[in-house]
Amino acid sequence: MVKITFALLFVFLGSANTYSASTSLNLITPNQSKSFDLEQLKAKLKVESFTVNDPVYKTKKTYEGFSLGDLLKEGGLTEAGGDEVVFHCADGYSPTMPFARLKEHRAMLAFEEKGASGGWRKFQQGKAWMTPAPYYVVWDTTAEAYPWPYQVVGIEVINFRKTYDKIFPEGAEKTSSVYRGFEHYRVSCLRCHSINLQGGEVGPEMNIPKNITEYWEEKTMRAFIRNPGDFRARSKMPPFPNLKDQELDDIVDYLKWARAHKKTS
Repeated sequence: MVKITFALLFVFLGSANTYSASTSLNLITPNQSKSFDLEQLKAKLKVESFTVNDPVYKTKKTYEGFSLGDLLKEGGLTEAGGDEVVFHCADGYSPTMPFARLKEHRAMLAFEEKGASGGWRKFQQGKAWMTPAPYYVVWDTTAEAYPWPYQVVGIEVINFRKTYDKIFPEGAEKTSSVYRGFEHYRVSCLRCHSINLQGGEVGPEMNIPKNITEYWEEKTMRAFIRNPGDFRARSKMPPFPNLKDQELDDIVDYLKWARAHKKTS
């Protein structure tokens, strides 16, 4: 599991209201942690405008912020520290992505929407209304492999296999359904759902103490993943209509693998 200090744990797991009032951002490597507030970031980095097709607001938006690449460089977050970047959010959402992929598209750490009163307009997530404050990562692409985390309070560079050692399907061939399912889970599910207590904290843990396949029928599980809104009004979980039947089968096979590999320590 991601190892952080007690102080940083308090920052990550505090209430969403705390984050809306604070602009503190933690940049974490295996060897150090740096914290900056908004004014310090403005003094160190160039403020840029960036117009994007926003999948959260579902419309075109223009944001003010900093180049994500420049920010990571300022914080010493490089590939020398690991192969993956984790975005820590106020609500426990923790998307990861390969460090190398950051170079393929332009990204910004936004601190406000241009022209919005108070810096941000609200949007609905599930039954709640919120803003992306204090920081929001936006891209020039809406491809699924590029997360759009909001309420960002920390960015960390890690070695994925070492940090998430309890979810990795050791011994599974890369051509197997279990390994394919792990890769799909890693991209689409891990940011919200942990396995063996490693991963995001927005959604339920999938393996401890009971694996989801122990209490959900596979048919129901597949349908829920496709469109949670068919089961729960205003579900916080987004639909995944683009997942093919084989990809869903692979995810289920990976979850079954996890069922036989429960680890808590």
